[in-house]
Amino acid sequence: SKRLLQKNNELAHANKELDRFVYSVSHDLSAPLKSIMGLVNISRMEKDDAELRHYFNNIETSVHKLEAFIGEILDYSRNERQEVSLENINLTNLCQEILDNLRFQEGFDKIQISLEGIDNFSLITDKMRLKIILNNLLSNAVKFQKIIANEPPFITVTAKALATHYSIYVEDNGEGIPPEARERIFDMFFRGTPRANGSGLGLYIAREAAEKINGKLTVESVYGKGSLFHLEIKKYL
Repeated sequence: SKRLLQKNNELAHANKELDRFVYSVSHDLSAPLKSIMGLVNISRMEKDDAELRHYFNNIETSVHKLEAFIGEILDYSRNERQEVSLENINLTNLCQEILDNLRFQEGFDKIQISLEGIDNFSLITDKMRLKIILNNLLSNAVKFQKIIANEPPFITVTAKALATHYSIYVEDNGEGIPPEARERIFDMFFRGTPRANGSGLGLYIAREAAEKINGKLTVESVYGKGSLFHLEIKKYL
């Protein structure tokens, strides 16, 4: 029947995506591990303290990369498997929680973050998935900030509640997204710029999480000027 054929096609697509996921994940997990092993072997032969400190710093960087990537895999798994659980969420508190975890990210102390546009704002949705989305958007905004003398980097979070949906905006004046990358930034494992040394999973998971909570994640961006991400979540009326 037509329905059975559609189900088979969906299953074949899911299996293909899973194969690609497993292949890419195993590759991206083994790269930092090989780097760590190489640095451990070199440091065993090194007598100079300054060089040893340099090797240990590089090992720490690789460990943080692994940790972040494993976190994204867990987000992917949770988003795929957990039921949607609705609760009343204070958006300022959630963003503050995320920012507290990002405070050790490189460049965090240089960026001005404004949460005034979400003061006293609350919404009913799935907290785990909303946190996955906002963590990704805020982390990227910190990571891809521009370093220009007369242009202090900023991130602004605003929100509004309309009759049928909530709208949350995350705006920055960072590097922006090259036009040729804009259509693909939500694709699994896509890395938009040479500086994007992460897994390429983050925005893919963010969009998948948005869909799970009756939402839609879109972006407007001018390369060299900044980006505006818009998360629209339908109200559970």
